[in-house]
Amino acid sequence: LSPDDVEGISPMTELLLSERNLRQQTMWDMPSIPKSTPTPEPPPTVRQMEIRAQITPFSEKKRASDKPVTTKFQSGERVTHAKFGRGTVLLSKKEGEIEEVTVAFDDRRYAIKTLQAEYLENV
Repeated sequence: LSPDDVEGISPMTELLLSERNLRQQTMWDMPSIPKSTPTPEPPPTVRQMEIRAQITPFSEKKRASDKPVTTKFQSGERVTHAKFGRGTVLLSKKEGEIEEVTVAFDDRRYAIKTLQAEYLENV
């Protein structure tokens, strides 16, 4: 552009009309959005979603060697503790060799506590 052509044009318009250097090639009036813009992928169909829902990831598959875990205390059993007194077992779960028992004690000061099974006795 010659100085006579840009007289009265704002700096922003002059910037838009200027040349562009891309990969050492001078280009004039290059479109801001290329024609090869990828189109967005359409959303999956209902059938595709049903198929995906039926597939179980490997991490969720159960091993054949899993055995049911037996616990010393069952839900609803009455137990006693040296400090907290008597209570009712709400939940008992075993991880490895340690069994954790959640007990609702009769004494409201202690309410609900989770303890190791070794500190409890059946009533």
